[in-house]
Amino acid sequence: MQRIAQEMHYSETTFITSEEPHEGGFAVRVFTPAYELPFAGHPTLGTAYIVQSQVIGKPVEKVALNMKAGQIPVTFSYIDNHSDVLWMRQKSPTFGKTFGRSRIAKILGLNASDVDSKFPVRLFDTGVPSSSFR
Repeated sequence: MQRIAQEMHYSETTFITSEEPHEGGFAVRVFTPAYELPFAGHPTLGTAYIVQSQVIGKPVEKVALNMKAGQIPVTFSYIDNHSDVLWMRQKSPTFGKTFGRSRIAKILGLNASDVDSKFPVRLFDTGVPSSSFR
């Protein structure tokens, strides 16, 4: 599958590996030309649309995709039987260490007063392993 992604030269390529739901969702794998990703936002929404329209073949309220990062539910809204809005809820981030304004300003070549203290720079974890993005 990674070779196909390399040939296509796409940033992310998704593969639906099941035509029937298993454990409440359809199995999906996401690849870039270099790596398999546990999750990717826009490809997830696009894949959910393909599952709804081509695999299931009728309007549904929700499709769950089983990805390496876990099960991602995608919800559909409809206008006149055409899917209008697709929604997904990503895993909530866990916030960690906050970096001081002066340290960030130095890295960016700014004055500390240029960095808005209302929006601190923080480490956070979304549940996707960082080794996936070498």
